[in-house]
This record gives sequence, structure tokens and C-alpha cells, in this order.
Amino acid sequence: AKAHCRTRAEMPGGGRKPWQQKGLGKARHGSIRSPLWIRGGRAHGPRNPTTHFYMLPFYNRVAGLTAALSVKLAQDDLHLVNDLEIPSNEPGFLESLFEERNWGPAVLFVDTDDVFPENITLATDDIKHVNLMPVY
Repeated sequence: AKAHCRTRAEMPGGGRKPWQQKGLGKARHGSIRSPLWIRGGRAHGPRNPTTHFYMLPFYNRVAGLTAALSVKLAQDDLHLVNDLEIPSNEPGFLESLFEERNWGPAVLFVDTDDVFPENITLATDDIKHVNLMPVY
């Protein structure tokens, strides 16, 4: 969501003092665009762009992944392979492999190494529903 308010500096007008400081019996004011005034700028309002990104704590993320993989295992949707070496770096090769083996709409590859084989890295770059992740 975009939330943006104008400050007193961004409001049009309000350059001169509305009335003199002393002698009228009124309160002192320096600008008609002060936050105290109607049609004045907003003090401490929301300013765009702001990010609301929040990273969950590590152990919460691990617990979520563990729960998700446990459900996949219970539903017999967890498939284990020995290595991630594939003969081609073409995305189409992986797509056909997913269809043959009936792997669902989203695929997560987890490897014990932090460096993945080059072919699978290149093949999964253009596929949106495939993620690569080290085991730790």
C-alpha cells in the first residue's frame, strides 16, 4: 500500500505570517500551513516509499520448512535423488522431467553443498516455480 502525506513545506501557500505577532489578542502563528491549521501539512505522517519487509527469525523459518517437508512426506510427495547432476542445462529438459515424474507445481531442490552443479543452476534460472536451497 502506498501511504504518503504532505508536510507543511510541501503544502501550497503559507509563505507569509498570517497576522502580526503582538497587539491583536490572537494566538501567535507563523504560517497557515502549520499542522495546527485546517489544510495545514501533516506532522509525522506516512512517507513513501517505505518497505514493510520483515524477515522471520531463523528458527521460525526452519520450523516452517520442517513442518512443510513433514506434510509432504506424509502425503508421499517428497522425492529424494542421489545427486543434482543433470546432462543438459536447458530449462525444457527439467520441465519434461517434472512432467514425467509427476512432480507438482512447485519444486524445491535441497543440496548438502552450498555450491550447486552448474547445469541445474543454469536450467532453473528461468523457471519461476523451482527453488534451489542448501541444506543448512
